[in-house]
Amino acid sequence: MRTSFTHLLAATLTLATATLAYAQPPAPAPGHAASTAVPPDSPAGKVLARVLDMFSGNYSALSGEQLSDSFKDAVPLVKLRQLIAQIRTTEGALTLDSIEPGATDTALVALVTGQTKHTPFKIRLNVDDAGKIAGLLVQPGADPRVPPLASWDDLKARLTAAAEKATFSILAEREAPAIDPNTQAPTTIRTWDSMVALNADEPLAIGSAFKLWVLAALADTIAAGDAAWTDPLAIRDEFKSLPSGVMQNYPEGKTFTLREYAEKMIAISDNTATDHLIHRLGRDRCEKAMRRVLLDHGDANQPFLTTRDLFVLKLSGDDELAKRYMQAAPDTRRALLPDLAKETPKLALAALWKKPRWIDRLEWFASGNDLARTLINLDELARDGRFPTGDPRPAQPQVRDILSLNPGVPIDKKAFPYIAYKGGSEPGVLSLNWLLERADGRRFALSLTLDDTTNPIDEPLAIALATRAIEFLATWDRADAPSK
Repeated sequence: MRTSFTHLLAATLTLATATLAYAQPPAPAPGHAASTAVPPDSPAGKVLARVLDMFSGNYSALSGEQLSDSFKDAVPLVKLRQLIAQIRTTEGALTLDSIEPGATDTALVALVTGQTKHTPFKIRLNVDDAGKIAGLLVQPGADPRVPPLASWDDLKARLTAAAEKATFSILAEREAPAIDPNTQAPTTIRTWDSMVALNADEPLAIGSAFKLWVLAALADTIAAGDAAWTDPLAIRDEFKSLPSGVMQNYPEGKTFTLREYAEKMIAISDNTATDHLIHRLGRDRCEKAMRRVLLDHGDANQPFLTTRDLFVLKLSGDDELAKRYMQAAPDTRRALLPDLAKETPKLALAALWKKPRWIDRLEWFASGNDLARTLINLDELARDGRFPTGDPRPAQPQVRDILSLNPGVPIDKKAFPYIAYKGGSEPGVLSLNWLLERADGRRFALSLTLDDTTNPIDEPLAIALATRAIEFLATWDRADAPSK
């Protein structure tokens, strides 16, 4: 839900052979020493020098003539400049630290650091035989504070130290013996067991991860025959929200399909797309989808807020409205929704929003187990059309496609051929959630949320911990690898 113009881990383009991806970790990392490294004297090195020049603010350092046709088709020069400008907004210029071993004339991996927040990044660059950019990937670098995990207990200890509160859960799928209720014949069913847990039932603020419930409500509505993925929906000014996202920039009346709204909501955490879907579906349907997976704390999320609602409460400049809302019971809060619709969140206040604001009382809330179950619920609906209640519905395979548009962090596709992801954040909140299918066929739902009521989350640290957890899971308890 964050208000920067790029969503955490989300601005990802992968089209043909041209790739430009950006994972935005805004919390400061340790200080960084000055570097004297220079790009190599090679075709790839010369292009790297121009790319770094663009990150210094010289957006004319690269022209369209220096992009390959395939890259230009996927990422036009104007888009490339916009994405680099977005990174510069939080990170400033990028300083070259070193080039990884194995660089060739046409391919290299550069280790760089943002000058503003000292965040480490990797730039993967490929040029074609003519020296034109064929691939460009900007991704988080290794955080030196986060060595590989020794055990799951090691991870839990690090998470406990990373923020004021943490909830973490891994649910693992297994087949269990059962009796077919119709034929009484022995059969097997899929079930999910808790594999790793840290405060796994404690609800915390989750930011944009709540959009998974909106996707579930949409899939539920379509499965019931009350809508179709191809149905058109027009942009309405009254439903526009603040960034992240792009749909707030479109004129009123421009139409997109429900699937396009859903793709924007999940892949780039588009707030305006989310709010249009909530209004199209109705808050009641979204609350119903949410209650399927929450244990006993659903009242904290009622009424089901749009992103614009939350921005109004936190960024309208009227703290009294927010206090009245927080002190009210669910039915009274629902009666205040028309008052929220009359207010406008202020983008100028969003730019100043650096510290947590009422994250323990004014947010969307779920535990690690809740979010893991949400991903499982969505996957079951996509694969065989069944909810946890066993009710048959038409399968919605589009859900799996939508959830896999943005993997969140770079993950080895050989280890995990299918990756579903949705994250969420605001100052003091970071939630990272995956459903992962491993190469040996095993499936896992992993949820990590960190909350801090007084300080921003150290997002580079949290992202690195999540990445280490996924790396550890790649070989954990695998038939062809030693159990850890």
